[in-house]
Amino acid sequence: MEDMLGAMWLVSPLGLAMIACVAIGFAVTAREALGRERGLREAREHAHDDEEGATRQGWSRGKGVSGSF
Repeated sequence: MEDMLGAMWLVSPLGLAMIACVAIGFAVTAREALGRERGLREAREHAHDDEEGATRQGWSRGKGVSGSF
């Protein structure tokens, strides 16, 4: 019984360290995924803003005005 308790003192910190490493790995992976998603979202918004700007320029130049031939 004493041998088993002695082994538990050694195994317990190692087990906690392994669990902590796995948890840190998941956190880093999640953070990278969220950062990638945020970057893609910002790129879409930027592209949408560029598209709106191009449309406004077209309208201001008379391309969208009806009756101008």
